[in-house]
Amino acid sequence: MQDSSSFINLYRLNPRPQGKWLYVRSPGRINLIGEHTDYNRGLCFPAAIDKAVYFLAEEDTKFSIHALDRNQIFIQNQRSVIPDWLVYFDGVLKELNLINDKLPKIKVSFGADLPSGAGLSSSSAISCGFAFVLNEFLDLKINKSDLMHIAIRGERHSGLEGGMMDQISIFNGRKDQALLIDCQDWTFKYKDVQFKDYQWLVVDTKVHHTLVDSEHNSRSRACRSIVSKISLHYPTWSSIRDIENDCLQACYSLLDDIEKRLLQYVVEENQRVLEFDSALLGQDPEAAGQLLLAGHAGLKDLYCVSCAELDYLVSFAKTDPRANVCSYDGRWIWGSTLHLVRRDDIRSYTEDISDFYKKATGMEPRIFELIVSNGLETLEMGQSV
Repeated sequence: MQDSSSFINLYRLNPRPQGKWLYVRSPGRINLIGEHTDYNRGLCFPAAIDKAVYFLAEEDTKFSIHALDRNQIFIQNQRSVIPDWLVYFDGVLKELNLINDKLPKIKVSFGADLPSGAGLSSSSAISCGFAFVLNEFLDLKINKSDLMHIAIRGERHSGLEGGMMDQISIFNGRKDQALLIDCQDWTFKYKDVQFKDYQWLVVDTKVHHTLVDSEHNSRSRACRSIVSKISLHYPTWSSIRDIENDCLQACYSLLDDIEKRLLQYVVEENQRVLEFDSALLGQDPEAAGQLLLAGHAGLKDLYCVSCAELDYLVSFAKTDPRANVCSYDGRWIWGSTLHLVRRDDIRSYTEDISDFYKKATGMEPRIFELIVSNGLETLEMGQSV
């Protein structure tokens, strides 16, 4: 268990609040491979990371939420402009039926070292973390599985149509291990994610778009349309995952050109997840690299959810001998690229890719080493420095 010192020091909080209090860490997540497969009941390979959203809950005379990064506060029954971030809290409160006169008398302060808009699930970290805070602080005695579903439904109040990958990762993350999730039944297995002599790097493009207005929801709806068309001929199939390989060509004949490309991508990506698991087990970074590059090509050319900034970073990695792998993580048309770089080359690679990206876009990328961490957890009381 970590302590709360860094959170306290960053926001200059009182290290010893009066009365009842609770510190919680809700991690972001990164997905190594298996993009856009979760809402198609496929396979994915996410992990919780050390970057996180942090919460402090304290007893108070009324309900309030304080966004420390923006210095914005929402106070019950006070007329004010509704901040955009409140939707993630409001959805969880509605799912727990803690609204109007049922609002708890607590003050919740939150801040993050998790980049917003980097494709690392900051919104899910908020929804999951807030649900966890309420369950612990109010002693609601909701089990992990039910609480996870509350967080999922709560986030969907924002209008985002997603699966459960983010929430499973955040609630169940384990240090140094990813989760191989089967989205048919949401079961998962823990998998080691490190290759000897290599380090994962995350490069944030800093290109941001609005979640609900992005291509994510349109892809989700298109995939549901694919299943609807196919199920007219194969009524026992309820997802793309159900499609049998020997029936693929027959299924393609039922679809338009765009739908064919989407179906091809999802089918191929599920297979890549299995092969990536084998590459990790066999400590074969070259094979892993080819799989992740193929995944990026599929996202760009078949699923059509890449952008110029992501492609710049991938093109750099493809031609640089210091990097064996480059893919990108982000459910929308922006996000972060993921690089597997020899440990001895981390510093020079970081400097060179940063210079390359800045010359191409005029922006300075945010680069950090990927540290796979535990999932949601309470924090011990830390001491301020």
